[in-house]
Amino acid sequence: MKLLRYWKRGLAALAALLVVLWGAAEWTLHSDWFEEKLRREVQSRAEQALGGEIAIGELEFDRPTLGVTVHEVVARASADQEPFLRLPEMRVGLRIDSFWRGEASLESLVLQRPEIRLESGPGGIENLPDRSGDQ
Repeated sequence: MKLLRYWKRGLAALAALLVVLWGAAEWTLHSDWFEEKLRREVQSRAEQALGGEIAIGELEFDRPTLGVTVHEVVARASADQEPFLRLPEMRVGLRIDSFWRGEASLESLVLQRPEIRLESGPGGIENLPDRSGDQ
């Protein structure tokens, strides 16, 4: 009988711990801290991919679908140049590759009304980032 009582207490403690962890995860995913961390990560990865400077407006995270919607995306080669890309809205779908290692990959990408502006000059297109050093 004592063993059964210990099992019940252990399961109750485990259930309480799971409720606390779930609440902490919910709070974290809806916090300003998480949104800012997500914004910096999205901006950093986009700058790495394009090789220029990226500015983003509002960012929304859709937890059930693991989607991110970014509003007002502006890309330019450098701060003193005109933008070569403007996106009123961009939706990114993510797929969790490894929960334990924190790895995710791109599942979908939807660009709403992209505006691309290329400026040409004697040296070629002048407002794109210089990617000649990339391998």
